[in-house]
Amino acid sequence: RRVLFRSIGDRFGFIACDASVRQELTVPSTRRRGGEAEMAQRILAFRPALRGTSGLAEAARSLAGRAKLIILVSDFQIPAPEIKRILDALEGHDVLPIILNDRAEVDGLPEWGLIEFTDLETAGTRLIFMRPRLKQRFIAAHAERMAKLISLLSRQTREPLVIVDAIDWQRLAAALLGASRC
Repeated sequence: RRVLFRSIGDRFGFIACDASVRQELTVPSTRRRGGEAEMAQRILAFRPALRGTSGLAEAARSLAGRAKLIILVSDFQIPAPEIKRILDALEGHDVLPIILNDRAEVDGLPEWGLIEFTDLETAGTRLIFMRPRLKQRFIAAHAERMAKLISLLSRQTREPLVIVDAIDWQRLAAALLGASRC
């Protein structure tokens, strides 16, 4: 889908990050149409190799000048001090955080069984014997982490938009237009 604000000629750019800024995915800011399609093609073809988030602060420093609308899309599975460092680097910009959340990561856990967890940031794995009480602890910890994350983000940005499983295009458009702050 084409985002509403692009039809009026606003500039568009894209910076992807992991441990560093991924130049092969970067689309420089331009008024030229078609940047979104180019970005989508690059992302679909990309196979990540590096872990980490330090590239986000690096990208933030490259956004000097006039205040910009920054759409920060992540699952935010990173430590709170790192999130704070990124937000501090984006100070002065209008930041809309979009939190990607997959319901199956928590709700899809079985009551019983062996589960291998992989940390996507560190590539570490561990084997856990899941049982009903542990599942409930995972669910409670996830809810607490989300509440703390939303609180942290809300102090320095627009109200975060949480996307669970699929994009609600009307909510996304409202957030982009600032209607979520009204």
